[in-house]
Amino acid sequence: MRGSVPYGTSGWVLKLNYAPGPNGGSCQKTCHNTRSYDREKK
Repeated sequence: MRGSVPYGTSGWVLKLNYAPGPNGGSCQKTCHNTRSYDREKK
C-alpha cells in the first residue's frame, strides 16, 4: 500500500494514513474522516 499519492498539479502529496486490519484496513486523509473496509463483510 502506498503511503501517499500525488494530488493536483502543484506537486502536493496526499498522505493516506493507511492502517491495515485483519480482513481489510482503514485510511484517514485530510479530505475526509476515517473510512474502513472489511473483505469478510457483505
